[in-house]
Amino acid sequence: MAQVILGAVGAAVGGPLGATIGGMLGRALDQRAIAGLEPARQRGPRLEAIRIQGTAEGAPLACVFGRARVTGQVIWAARFLESRKTRSASKGGPRTVEYGYSLSFAVALCEGEIDGIGRVWADGQPMDGSGVAMRVHRGRPEQAPDPLIETVEGQAPAYRGVAYVVFEDLPLGPFGNRLPQLAFEVFRRPRAGVPGLEDTLEGVCLIPGAGEFMLATEAVMRREGLTRTAAENLHGGDGRADLLLSLDQLQAQCPNLKRVSLVVGWFGTDVRAAHCTIRPGVERRDKPT
Repeated sequence: MAQVILGAVGAAVGGPLGATIGGMLGRALDQRAIAGLEPARQRGPRLEAIRIQGTAEGAPLACVFGRARVTGQVIWAARFLESRKTRSASKGGPRTVEYGYSLSFAVALCEGEIDGIGRVWADGQPMDGSGVAMRVHRGRPEQAPDPLIETVEGQAPAYRGVAYVVFEDLPLGPFGNRLPQLAFEVFRRPRAGVPGLEDTLEGVCLIPGAGEFMLATEAVMRREGLTRTAAENLHGGDGRADLLLSLDQLQAQCPNLKRVSLVVGWFGTDVRAAHCTIRPGVERRDKPT
């Protein structure tokens, strides 16, 4: 609008030259007015495709006995999901659009039925399992297809006799928007004709008995200073309390277990029996949680 008005004014005052100058001024005013109504946008890097590493046609599967660290092979992957987040540096300033990505995929671990998995590493570093949706298929002969793969593909193989894990919408931002190199700690007891000790156990005694939060089923954090915290009962790497993780591992390794006896530790005040008093105690009196 300013271009038309100033062009007409310039033509009336200065003829053709005035019309040209007036039109240029009007165009500049129009551009500034539009820029003021809609701030400039800056877009972050955006992916077109994700390269799946660690997969090959006809790659062999490991056969695990005891405990081993395996990398596995990617056997299925869905299309990555894109999410966007818009933020503004200040009122009226340019807006930045950032993109985030997540991926659902499956990794074959080894051949045969396993008892379970322990730690998980991503790019060589221990992976925090809290907030990560991961399902473990132990490779049983009668295992069913994974529900996510079946939902995406319609018809999906069950991979019977193959132990594999499925990650659902794993965020890729912490790994540079790529699929990390994963490794898994796999447990598998020997399948012999004679039952082993783990198969015959029906009851165990759970120790240690000392520790204020050893039997807590929820996460307990200890305050260290004004801003730092440390976990009291989160040492398994999957975000669950140590007690819950230990019981799950115990049940996986001792399938016929029926009872667990809890030990509560009491403490003596003196090594001399005549002067010793037995009573409960704590590690520290000044432990804020």
